[in-house]
Amino acid sequence: MTRAMLTMTCRVIAGYKHGRFWGLTAAFQRNRDGVSAIEFSLFAPILMLGFVAVSDLAFLAQQKMSMDHVLRAAAQEAMKDKSASSTAPEVTKILNLVAAEGFAVGSTTPVGGKPPLTVSASRYCVCPDNISGPHLPACAAVCTGEKLPVAFYEITAESRSTSMILPSTALKSKIQVQVR
Repeated sequence: MTRAMLTMTCRVIAGYKHGRFWGLTAAFQRNRDGVSAIEFSLFAPILMLGFVAVSDLAFLAQQKMSMDHVLRAAAQEAMKDKSASSTAPEVTKILNLVAAEGFAVGSTTPVGGKPPLTVSASRYCVCPDNISGPHLPACAAVCTGEKLPVAFYEITAESRSTSMILPSTALKSKIQVQVR
């Protein structure tokens, strides 16, 4: 074998061992063009999912605050205590009026882009010695010791969240107002 053939054979063996495949790998390791784009394309879906989840949580908090606003408006009306009826018609009227601004009142599904909301208001009386006890059949009743009963309004609101990716969540708020 001549020296030239021996050199050529060594180069072929060396090329097989360290040649094209290993040469391409080394070239990729040295060339950093486009690495940022590839990393961003892998990370972007996770980032977008996080943004959508945070916006869902923000809308959920806003919906809960709107429900609480509706209940506070009804509580202000309840403090006037205009009616002795257990159905609290004046409070229910204000409750429905204020709720109609931002909710689909009485619905269980969103209507016209507004989330659903069901509301209720009731008036009841209890004896002052036993506030957590049973409700009296009539607020005109007299409790033991000749004490007058204490009147309360209970105002509630229930809704379901309308989220993009988070599961639908039940939202409930309740206010109790003591009027006398």
